[in-house]
Amino acid sequence: MFEKMKQLMDMRKMAQEAERRLGETRVEKSALGGKLRIVVDGNHRVESLFIDDSLLNPAQKTVVEKALAALLTETAEAVKREAASKAMEMMKGMKLPGM
Repeated sequence: MFEKMKQLMDMRKMAQEAERRLGETRVEKSALGGKLRIVVDGNHRVESLFIDDSLLNPAQKTVVEKALAALLTETAEAVKREAASKAMEMMKGMKLPGM
């Protein structure tokens, strides 16, 4: 019984550490030759967005909207992959009950 409680406490500590590490993760992606850039943290929060002045022309509106939508999706997927990778890294060597 005590051993199971210890395992649960260890798992909780690992989950907290994983959450902390994810918060420190940064993923940067760019589009349109670097004229559109975004940085997202491991908690899926947009930290920064850069739009080159040349893209602020109203004639470029549709191009920018499509590129931004694709860039946000690509960045979110990259954050998800990074989170999964870090979680697997932390789980290595851990003896989980029932696994």
